[in-house]
Amino acid sequence: MIVQELREIQERHGWLPPAEMRALSTRLNEPLHRLHEVASFYPLYRLAPPPTVAVKVCRDMACHLAGAGRLTESLQAFANEFGEGKVEVCGVSCLGQCDRAVAITVNDHHVYRAVTEAAARALIRTAAARDEMPHDHIEYSAPPSWVIDVYAGKAPYEAVRQYLSSGLNAEALLKKLEIANLRGMGGQAFRPSGSGRPCAAPPATRSSSSAMPTKASRAPSRTAS
Repeated sequence: MIVQELREIQERHGWLPPAEMRALSTRLNEPLHRLHEVASFYPLYRLAPPPTVAVKVCRDMACHLAGAGRLTESLQAFANEFGEGKVEVCGVSCLGQCDRAVAITVNDHHVYRAVTEAAARALIRTAAARDEMPHDHIEYSAPPSWVIDVYAGKAPYEAVRQYLSSGLNAEALLKKLEIANLRGMGGQAFRPSGSGRPCAAPPATRSSSSAMPTKASRAPSRTAS
């Protein structure tokens, strides 16, 4: 309930004004510090008026590998040209556009994919001038395929057939498997040896009860008189 109410306030004002927070506290019969706990936990909410332009650059793996860090630093330097507090550039968690990195948002309502530095700067200028922002239309020529086929459409065991056709006959292949001594236990059935070859499992050790000598066994034997 609190999350939804806070979101409605922010959508109306762009942030969470103190007067609105106090009114919400009275309406929900919740202490004001409880509302601030929720608002400060989620990065979506703002407790201060937002800048004219708020740019968020995805910093997760796909965008990071595509240069999101460099883009963020460059745009932060560019933001200083507009004066203090007018343009804000920061990182954000995954925007769900991993297929076309780097992805950014402008003022939380516009998502842009595969953004270059020049394109991002142009978007910031447009937003700073309060002009209409362009829309990034997503078009696919064909629906993406999520089928994972390790044989690339070939019949099962085609890889084995190709291996055999390279000149190694079946008997030689079976011999290699026999020498490998595969036990189906991962690496647990082997211990490293100096030669680099797998060695046999160690012999079973005796239990502690059988290894420790008993009191009777330690006593000197006496011969019958």
